Amino acid sequence: MLVELRHLDLPAGAGVPEDATGTAGQDPVFASAVAGRPVPLRDQVTAFKRVRIRAAVERNGGNWAAAARELGPQRGNLHNLARRLGLR
Repeated sequence: MLVELRHLDLPAGAGVPEDATGTAGQDPVFASAVAGRPVPLRDQVTAFKRVRIRAAVERNGGNWAAAARELGPQRGNLHNLARRLGLR
């Protein structure tokens, strides 16, 4: 089953986290989900993680340790996740 934004009870314009509006366009999977095209949930979650990590690193001036503190995981785990997501 594919979950699309139209299936969720969200206000108009919802679907893009406020801190991710600048980076959402860089991820085709996330952009497809926002555009209403069906994308598997797993791909949406992966894209969301990419967007959130990119945004946190940008907000912290490229400092991965500060981004990790903001997001919650330990720095090493954030690096591993970023590598798996193709961000590093």
